[in-house]
Formats: sequence, C-alpha cells, structure tokens
Amino acid sequence: MRAVSELGLRRGNALSQEDWLNLMDEEGRVRDQVALRRFIFYGGMEDSVRPVVWKFLLGLHSYNSTYAEREEINTKKKEEYRALKNQWMSISAAQEARFAKFRERRSRVEKDVLRTDRHHPFFEGEDNANLNILNDILLTYSFYNFDIGTLCPFYQVEH
Repeated sequence: MRAVSELGLRRGNALSQEDWLNLMDEEGRVRDQVALRRFIFYGGMEDSVRPVVWKFLLGLHSYNSTYAEREEINTKKKEEYRALKNQWMSISAAQEARFAKFRERRSRVEKDVLRTDRHHPFFEGEDNANLNILNDILLTYSFYNFDIGTLCPFYQVEH
C-alpha cells in the first residue's frame, strides 16, 4: 500500500471535537458530508470523536439527523442489544446441552476473544474487563445474526 505522500496527497489534521461541531448546524445535522469524509480521509480523526462519527460512517445515523433523533435511535439500539443479550444469557445449562449450534457459537467466540491482540492497550493485562465486554458483544451479535457461519470472515476459507 502506498503512502499518502506517494499519491501526491498531503496529510491533514485529524478531525477534532471542535472541527466536528463546526461541521454541524445548531440542531446537529452534518452540513457537508463530503467535507467530513475528505477531512477524515486526509487526516483521520481524534479518539474523542470516533464513537460519534463512526455511527455516521457506518450508516447508523443519517447525516440529516438531529441530536434528538440520534438520541432516540441510540436508546432504541441499546434496548435491542439488551434484549438480545438477555436471550442468550437466559439459556440454562440444560438448554445449552441440547442446543449444539449455540455451543458452537459460544466456543468460536471464546476462541476469537483468546486470539485478541493483548499488545493493544485496550486489551492488555490479566483479567482485562474489556475482553469480557468483547465476548458479550460478539456472542450477542452471533445471536442477532445466527446464520453468519463465522464471526470473522477471514477465518473462513471456501474451497
């Protein structure tokens, strides 16, 4: 992969909290999504804005959504997540013993979590609580999309 400078492009500053706020109108709508994407392409974004901006980049939030609309979506998604998580957490040991697909998914998630890069600051250290959070997120997602076959597509090789 060629560096940005090799492509004749100049690296810009990372999108900051101040820059992010300046790209929005008073109700929270993004004024210019092309400018936002260009900003990120050339300079990236600071850690402080990642949790908010990624929701736009991944399509969870519309660029025309207001602060209030996004809060409503976030609340709804958190409720959906809790409901899904409660479903798999409520499976008893006896039920799990008869539910081979769930046991397979749980085993796969546990293996994926074990392979997580422990040199990354977010996951380093013994008994890191973030590993438990990752486990819960992956298992909940696998319950949401039970037919995915695998959590990480690059683990699966098709013949």
